[in-house]
Amino acid sequence: MAQEAITEFDMDIFSRRIGPYFTWLESKIESGWQQSDSVPKDVLKETRYLATNMRARFILGIPKQDFALEVKRVLDLFELAMEAFPEEAEEVEIKVRHFCKGIAEELGAEFLPQEYKPATTITVTAETTVKIEPKPVIHAEPRAVKKEEPKVVREVKLPVKEAPALKPKIVKEAKPKTLPVKKEVKPIKKEAPKLKVQKPKKAEPAKKEPAKQEQKKGGFGAFLKKFIRIDMQ
Repeated sequence: MAQEAITEFDMDIFSRRIGPYFTWLESKIESGWQQSDSVPKDVLKETRYLATNMRARFILGIPKQDFALEVKRVLDLFELAMEAFPEEAEEVEIKVRHFCKGIAEELGAEFLPQEYKPATTITVTAETTVKIEPKPVIHAEPRAVKKEEPKVVREVKLPVKEAPALKPKIVKEAKPKTLPVKKEVKPIKKEAPKLKVQKPKKAEPAKKEPAKQEQKKGGFGAFLKKFIRIDMQ
């Protein structure tokens, strides 16, 4: 059926193009989205209320001229959700774009508010061919180029002044700095006190008794005397 022949939109359009967006927003709010205090209306209650009433109207059938009002109610609800949930506003905005794209592609962009309509595109139905006639090319005649005679440059020799001889600079050798020699301090060895050792006195030889010496001296001589006496006898 052509788009022009449709006079009203029934429950099929609601279940495919409108109902899923109410279900998505309701489930996101119930999952834990925190509503801002700046919006007094309870967005969750507004979503449920609008979804129920709109479903009933689509069951009866929405005239084509009134369908744009139903689309406007859906977009107003999502704008309220973006204000009530600023942290999730970007996610809601992506869903709004998807909703508008589906309405424009299937039913027509005329049912969308002006600010949500897609950018107009220019479609070319007939092919046009443009003939470009080639322009005649005028060949310019080459101009005669005059040959210039080479200029003769005379060399002028100027007297060259000899540079004065530079006296060699006498560089004084820097004397090496003598660093103070650190004197080695030898540790003083403490000598142990010398102990005086008393040398033992030599024992004096005992005096020989005269009687024994006489015995020794007279013993060998007396023996000889006795021996001589025996021979003489």
